[in-house]
Amino acid sequence: MLLSGPPREKENLLLDQFTMSQLQLTRRNEPCGLQFCLRGRRNVRLATIWVADQNLVYLYDARGTRYAKLRLTNRLALQEEARAA
Repeated sequence: MLLSGPPREKENLLLDQFTMSQLQLTRRNEPCGLQFCLRGRRNVRLATIWVADQNLVYLYDARGTRYAKLRLTNRLALQEEARAA
């Protein structure tokens, strides 16, 4: 999702120079979203946050500034939802 979308275009990323991590976000011990983070050379870090209950994605640039908010048409599955299915 991240490597082919807006962050790559905005920051001019080279696919082989970044690693991606994913972290499940919780609120009151309940899963509420996901954070995706790209890390690259010279401590460059880009982040994307998916808010589950609103099905929104917030995109952050290398300065940590939010530059886009997207409403998804399809829902991502949290780990608990995926296990229940």
